[in-house]
Amino acid sequence: MRAGPCLFVVALSFAAGAHAQRGPNAAYPINTASPPPPLMQFEQKDRETQVAVRVGADGRVISTKLVTRSGNGVYDERVRGFWKKQPFVPALDADGRPRESTVLTRATFLVKPAPVAAGLVYSSNGYHFRSEAIGKDPEAIAQRLRRMTCADVLWEYDFMRALAPKAKLVHEEIFHVSFAMYIADRALATDSRDALIAQWETLMGQVLDSCRAQPAAPYFADAFKHVFDSAAPVGVNVR
Repeated sequence: MRAGPCLFVVALSFAAGAHAQRGPNAAYPINTASPPPPLMQFEQKDRETQVAVRVGADGRVISTKLVTRSGNGVYDERVRGFWKKQPFVPALDADGRPRESTVLTRATFLVKPAPVAAGLVYSSNGYHFRSEAIGKDPEAIAQRLRRMTCADVLWEYDFMRALAPKAKLVHEEIFHVSFAMYIADRALATDSRDALIAQWETLMGQVLDSCRAQPAAPYFADAFKHVFDSAAPVGVNVR
């Protein structure tokens, strides 16, 4: 079922709110709400296209402009079409207000699938296709997450939910980065990490519930860590 007009009005009201959440921050794609990838069934050469995407304060794409062409005009136009349909979390100014911005993006078509990358990958991946916003800074994202309150995270989550009601938002970047931070802080072994991943959707539901119960609390230091500490396997050294 498509989101109705009322839901879109809610999204716009989030975008218009002053001091919405912790800023500044660059716009980024809602990866779990990405459109189908523009695959080229008979292409025999790897291709890469860069597109400048103008994103509105409401998270919707205003315009796209080819910056680097792949050598295949059909692929380039399909990539532009892909980005036109991609919803975003908008950029935030220093006061946390959503604003228009331009995001430089890269879309790569691979004849052979790339090997699985180690660690976090800030991208939306489909078979033979990878899309990403260029210039993401994992450390800056982590530092911002440490500063955010539960209210800040809920604003971001609810904005995404209004724009992409069917997306599995618990798999979005802000939560995956939070987990990477938690692994580093707690020095988790692989087995312990995997045990928590197996409970991921349940644990993230608890994190969001915890935040709604205490919106002024620190998001990462309180809600996220508390929930994951409570679920950590017996015998894990949780500092």
